Amino acid sequence: MPFATLIVLAAVFVLPRRNSEPEIAAPLPIVQLALLTIAVFAASWGGVGDGVIATVIGMLAAIKLVALLVVVERKSKTTLLPRATFRHPGALGSLYATSALLAVTVTCTEIFLPLFLQDLHGRSPLEAGYIAAVMSAGWTAAAIFASGLQAKRRNIAVRVGPYLSLGSMVVLAAVLPITAPAGDWLPLTLICLALIAGGAGVGLAYPHLSAMVLRVAPPAQADNAASSIMTVQLCATAFGAAIAGLAVNLAGGGSSSGGMDVANAAMWLFVTVALAPLLCILVMRSNPFRTAIRQSGGDADN
Repeated sequence: MPFATLIVLAAVFVLPRRNSEPEIAAPLPIVQLALLTIAVFAASWGGVGDGVIATVIGMLAAIKLVALLVVVERKSKTTLLPRATFRHPGALGSLYATSALLAVTVTCTEIFLPLFLQDLHGRSPLEAGYIAAVMSAGWTAAAIFASGLQAKRRNIAVRVGPYLSLGSMVVLAAVLPITAPAGDWLPLTLICLALIAGGAGVGLAYPHLSAMVLRVAPPAQADNAASSIMTVQLCATAFGAAIAGLAVNLAGGGSSSGGMDVANAAMWLFVTVALAPLLCILVMRSNPFRTAIRQSGGDADN
């Protein structure tokens, strides 16, 4: 609440009260927003569904709704994303895909990490919360470090990021499920290093990917491109949370005692999350992404 109050005060004193250049408000993409909202609800319902059938139905419904969203987006005059997103060679689409996959990596990691740290490593809720925040610290530090990089070094940072996140997920999948007493600092040290690396991987790439979206998007759709960055991030966060819930529920439901098999859930969650940076690496090797690099002023071969 105190921070929210500061934001309100900043809005009152910093933002202009009137727009000096009157503009005609663009119509909202109501159909796309409705499809996206229902798709998120379907994925969330599938993630917490009672039984495999409910899970499969929820996820299939979410996939079909997203596919329908793409079809409507390509044909509609009022779009949620810039018009070139789903057109060949798909430069913008590749940038949105990599950004979304990196956001999924962070979301799926942080959402259940405090639970695993408490149940498997004997940490208090406060300690678990601070340890989970290490990933955000790695993201922030890497983003600050990479903010001034130009041309070749910037492209290297973007490409290295997913590899760091992938390595982080592999370490977490191997170490986090191992039950350790509170006084054993070796597993905790490995977990913290993995979290820092995973956050750093996102921090190295994500800000530059957002800037590349603005460079690649047509100038006439600059406002749409700017707002779409947050739209994609929020959608990735929502779907990432649903995927995390699905993985934990399916993997943790096999305990013989009737409760949750937390160790198995932890292992399979991070095995599942590792697919996000792996897919990100594959997208970055594609021709559309190389086209995006060239259009944003970089060298696609670096």
